[in-house]
Amino acid sequence: MELFNLVAPDLNNDFFDDFLQEIAFKGLAPYYQIKQSGKREGTSLGEHVLMGDMLLERLKEICQLNELEEKIVLAAYTVHDMNKIERFSKDNIPLKKASNEDILEELERVNFLTIFSEAEDYIEDIGLLVRNHSDKFHTGGSFLSPSKKNYKLNKKRLDQLLELIRAVDIADLSHDFDEEYMKAKFLTKVNVAGDKQYFLVAHRVSEHRGILTNMVHNATKDYLEEEYGWIPIFTYPEGIHYLAEKKVEFSKKEFSNLARSVEDKIDKVMQGEFSNFISSTSTGIKVDIKCLDLGVSFEQILKIVNNRIHSKKSYNKNQHSNTTKKIEKKLKKLDQSCVEEYSKFFNILLEDAFKEEEFYLGELLRAYYNILRTDKFAFNAEQAWNRLYELFEVKEEVQAYFELLSGQAAVFYRHYPLARYLIRENGLSYEDIYQVLEAEGTKLLENSTKEDKDSIFKRYIYRILSIDGKSFVDKEEFKTSFDYYLEKPYKQCSTCGLDYEVDDWMAGDVQDNIKIQFFSNRLKGGGGEPKRNICKVCNKQFVLEKLNFTAYSQTKTMYLHFYPKSFYPDIFLESFKKTLNSLKGDDRSSILLLSDKMIVEELKEEHDPNRELIFKETKSNGNPLPDYSEVIGNVITLPLNCPGDNNTQQFIFALQQILIWMRYFNFRAILSESAVPPLKSNEFDRLYLDNLPFNLKGIIGEQNLQEEEVDELWEMIKDFYAICSEVDEGTDRRKIYAQLLRTAADNLLELFFVLDRLIVKNSNTANQEITTSNKILDRLERILFKGGKEVMETAKVMAELGELGAGSYIKGKSYKRNSLLKPIDIIFDLLERKSEYLDEEIIFATATQEIFDHISRISPEDRKPGDTKYQKIEEFITAFKEKLFEGVYKGKLNELIADQKVLKSAYLFYYRKASKDS
Repeated sequence: MELFNLVAPDLNNDFFDDFLQEIAFKGLAPYYQIKQSGKREGTSLGEHVLMGDMLLERLKEICQLNELEEKIVLAAYTVHDMNKIERFSKDNIPLKKASNEDILEELERVNFLTIFSEAEDYIEDIGLLVRNHSDKFHTGGSFLSPSKKNYKLNKKRLDQLLELIRAVDIADLSHDFDEEYMKAKFLTKVNVAGDKQYFLVAHRVSEHRGILTNMVHNATKDYLEEEYGWIPIFTYPEGIHYLAEKKVEFSKKEFSNLARSVEDKIDKVMQGEFSNFISSTSTGIKVDIKCLDLGVSFEQILKIVNNRIHSKKSYNKNQHSNTTKKIEKKLKKLDQSCVEEYSKFFNILLEDAFKEEEFYLGELLRAYYNILRTDKFAFNAEQAWNRLYELFEVKEEVQAYFELLSGQAAVFYRHYPLARYLIRENGLSYEDIYQVLEAEGTKLLENSTKEDKDSIFKRYIYRILSIDGKSFVDKEEFKTSFDYYLEKPYKQCSTCGLDYEVDDWMAGDVQDNIKIQFFSNRLKGGGGEPKRNICKVCNKQFVLEKLNFTAYSQTKTMYLHFYPKSFYPDIFLESFKKTLNSLKGDDRSSILLLSDKMIVEELKEEHDPNRELIFKETKSNGNPLPDYSEVIGNVITLPLNCPGDNNTQQFIFALQQILIWMRYFNFRAILSESAVPPLKSNEFDRLYLDNLPFNLKGIIGEQNLQEEEVDELWEMIKDFYAICSEVDEGTDRRKIYAQLLRTAADNLLELFFVLDRLIVKNSNTANQEITTSNKILDRLERILFKGGKEVMETAKVMAELGELGAGSYIKGKSYKRNSLLKPIDIIFDLLERKSEYLDEEIIFATATQEIFDHISRISPEDRKPGDTKYQKIEEFITAFKEKLFEGVYKGKLNELIADQKVLKSAYLFYYRKASKDS
């Protein structure tokens, strides 16, 4: 097992490394329990502090902080809201009254002294920054009479650092990309804190295609940093705001260079994994057209083909004879007139065993033949063979002999005798032929008549990307889309519908667990293969998903899309990406958050444990780790391979996982089966559950959950888990967990019955049944509270009946289930016999007597019941009649009888509780 600890990005800063390790999630753990109010409602103090500290680290260079000033500023900001901790807030003590000793004590509590042991020497400077950071309480001037204090820094520098802290403090109030007021205040204060003057500029992407868009964001950011020195500050789902020393008026040429750079960076990632699109099949090594479209050189492609050929085990002696026999079998079916000519040629050519080089060459020729047959070059079978004959000057009369091998024989065997012929008759070697194929393939790829893929993706970049509100999309681009649809209504991309040329794709072209039905069908109706039209942009999107994340057909993949509450500091995203990289290692492909263990740990504590994400290495279940960190960006998308026997179990697993990630980082999130988020950032509240199973809606509620609803959901998840842990000691409780949630969604009161049966099944004695029942009742009641007034009223009445029954020992001979239920069984038996001769008054009077008689029969001679017991039974029957039958059920007998199994189980829970209390 390992922990998910953020790793500092490459800042060459050991101090900030230590800060992340010791303080970010350890020292600040108590701060994550403190919920903020007002404009920061929905966030925790810990999140506010951590994100601010990361922003300060990014601003360090801008404000020319030296090592000591960095430590002082980070120390001050880490405890700048210490008035919100309990010992200050409960007495409403203002921050300005905090003493240096208080501040030093708080720094020690959050572990800051472990990385800045000299803090006491600079406590006057730190204290001044802490007490005066808020504009609200500041009354002009940074401080009074500085000479009276033992400050280490001069007045001007303290003024600047104070403005820097104020800038960071208000930054997270800029919740949206388009918000301007708080950003302007932030900029003003940053410009006061440093010697240079900066502008805020931004890039924006107008749509989101999952990890493809993240890569566009990251590549754009890299280009703007490298070319213009822009410094990324606020990262939103839509784009990034930068600090720039000067604005740039982008020309068409500059924007073109940017678009080309973005495309090149994305292609570089895809090219790095191009070998995934070269496969060995029964008809030879095949190069997928997607590989040919990646911009990879033919030299690189052929090198992989060559490695695949030579990585095979040595050919055995039987291969020559088997190949020869199969060729001969095919040729015997030819006309008799061909046999004599064929025999002269092939008997000589196949007279002895194939050498290994000849078999290797045969595989190489077949691989090149397969390349020619792809849609990239569109050679038919005859054209492909003729191209090989021309390249190696095979005589026409010899070609005729090879043409005798047609159909399957050509596909499976022609290349072997052709390889031998080229070596023995033409005197060529494997290396000679390899060089010719490499040169010719390079020419062919360069001269391809297909539309240049770069121009298509570049058009797309122009379409979606703007810099500081300016884009260079051609107005004709929008008209083109409509014209294209009119011209080719069945040749649009099935996923995005853009006006780009399309390829035919099938299920094998995407993740293993994405079926062809995933694609929207824009094809013309009728027969044909179940293919879909996919444009070059969606091509990149699906290829990137397939290259970066491992999916398995036997699991269901869901996607966790994480959004910031306001924005991500650039350093946070870089740390997150670097952490995932460090987890991947050489052999690990997936990590699985141990949600069971984490929930159990939290159930043991009054508060959250040390906010640690605990995971283990897995092969299939859990979060596949990306091969390239560039896919983590403005919206953090993590796939999740979900185990489970059905959709409900898989969804519950995913729900637990996403709630844990959300609580750890205080993300907003979407849980979806789509790799592309179905909603924009401003279209949902805290958590959106796309594809929420219908059978869970009754207990989870709406798809779009607000802050309080997410907290309630988490508490309910924990309650259900605690209940499962008590009623079933097995290690895999997924089935019971799913059963309870489905039951609760349908009828909350039905939980009494299901849990009663589970308790009886897994208990050996009546005492064990009572113990287990009492352990889970409080949590069960919290769950029942979601059912509203009617459910709670029913539970309240059953609790009263249980107390009456237990308080007066109205039961059978023992504390076994049937014995405790005997009085209730008598009542329902009589109610089921209701008729015109046996009305309700008679039934309840009879029930009183029958219960009394039953208790009399089973009681010892020296303890027979008397008038007191009879009166208690009458009270019990009256409560049943007036509060349950006439109160809850409004006298509707059929409904009461239909619910009897649930009511009996509820009665058992409350009887056991009352008997324990008494």
